[in-house]
Amino acid sequence: MHEGMKRHLRAAMVRLPIIETLRRDIQHGLQRRLQRPFDPDFCALRVLPERPHEILLDVGANNGLAVGAMRLYRPHATIICFEPNRILAERVRRRFAFDPRVTVNAYGLDMEGGSRTLFVPRYREYVFTGLASIDRSEATRWLNERTLAGFQARHLTIETALCEFRPLDELQLAPSFIKLDVQGAEERVIQGACETIARSRPVIMMENSSAVRGCLNRLPALHYGLWSFRQGSWSTEVTSAMNVFFIPQEFKGSLQRNP
Repeated sequence: MHEGMKRHLRAAMVRLPIIETLRRDIQHGLQRRLQRPFDPDFCALRVLPERPHEILLDVGANNGLAVGAMRLYRPHATIICFEPNRILAERVRRRFAFDPRVTVNAYGLDMEGGSRTLFVPRYREYVFTGLASIDRSEATRWLNERTLAGFQARHLTIETALCEFRPLDELQLAPSFIKLDVQGAEERVIQGACETIARSRPVIMMENSSAVRGCLNRLPALHYGLWSFRQGSWSTEVTSAMNVFFIPQEFKGSLQRNP
């Protein structure tokens, strides 16, 4: 969809939130029926090496679309979700109640445990749960006249919720794949997961943002490379990619052999 159309769709959505609810339900339905992920970068799971007894992590589960996308290519894997917003966590739990291999934790991951304030932007009638962040400025940065037709700052407010966080290293998990989307706090999650990453060597997928460089600086001693996935092939050119993948260097040979 053209960006101009998206701006106007968001403008309608903030006045009639039911539009977003319907859109989300349609996305889930189409993903399941068409067997096609909502984000084509999840197709990377089709070509990544599969490991026995796989555990996939959805860090920042939001409304659970990534869970359905991961399930398309890893039908027997255990999927563990982390979502600090309890309302969203319960929504994801209900949506995947039929799947005993999906676990939803109503807390987030961070560099250390404890309670944090989660900042959630609201514009008019719509709460932008996908933009929630423990960094107040990060929570509001994306909403502006370029992304929302007719934007007026006076209609933008911030809701807060006290949420729980834990470092991944405390959980003693052995993930093979981590989808990481925590609105600017990705480096903090990596800091709390270094032991797990060193031990389990997961592939890490995250949105291509200013947080990428900080995360990459945390990983050199762990021998990871930065890749993008474009039309079924791997590339080290990541500038224009929507998502990037941190991949263990021992996988490099198999990536280069992919068509």
